[in-house]
Amino acid sequence: MAETEEEQIEAIKEWWRENGRAVIIGIVLGVGGILGWRGWQSHQEAQAINASAIYQDALAAIEAGEPDTVRSNAQQLIDDYPKTSYAQFAAMLLAKQAVEDGDLDVAEEQLRWATDNSTDPSLTHTARLRLLQVLLASDKPDAVLAMIDQTGFDRFAAQYEELRGDALLAQGDLGAARDAYKTALTSLPPRSAGRELLEIKLDNLGQPEDV
Repeated sequence: MAETEEEQIEAIKEWWRENGRAVIIGIVLGVGGILGWRGWQSHQEAQAINASAIYQDALAAIEAGEPDTVRSNAQQLIDDYPKTSYAQFAAMLLAKQAVEDGDLDVAEEQLRWATDNSTDPSLTHTARLRLLQVLLASDKPDAVLAMIDQTGFDRFAAQYEELRGDALLAQGDLGAARDAYKTALTSLPPRSAGRELLEIKLDNLGQPEDV
């Protein structure tokens, strides 16, 4: 038997009494989630804009020859905007300044921070490669080799293998250094930048002695 209009209305009221609270909560949560996401996006955009402006000021200070301003702006980026790529760039700026000042310990500290906090793979590798160079300059070939062994680096194989060769050479292991340089060369296209230097390093080691 078909329901009357009054019965249908009563059924809707009954359903609403039983489920209305859950529906309202769901709507509120859904709207809140959308607003929260939009708010988070706006916050991220604002953070990126502010960080970009500070980074541009740091670059301008470099051009103007104002190292204290460079350090101040770079440190502000690291302290206030650590989740942005600009903070990692800032750490590398501070590392560069430290190397120019002859303070390899500070350079190492900044590059370790950049390596550990970057979420961009290319930026992470860039920071790590610079860190390895600083470690070599600090006479820490063991640390260089340990870090390379723990790193996956298909895209940057030539750079890492060259640094492996440098570290092995610093340890006096000429044969292993030669093998690393050869691996680096095979990872580079024929006319790549840096190939000539690698060939010079390999030539300087001479030919392996016959066994």
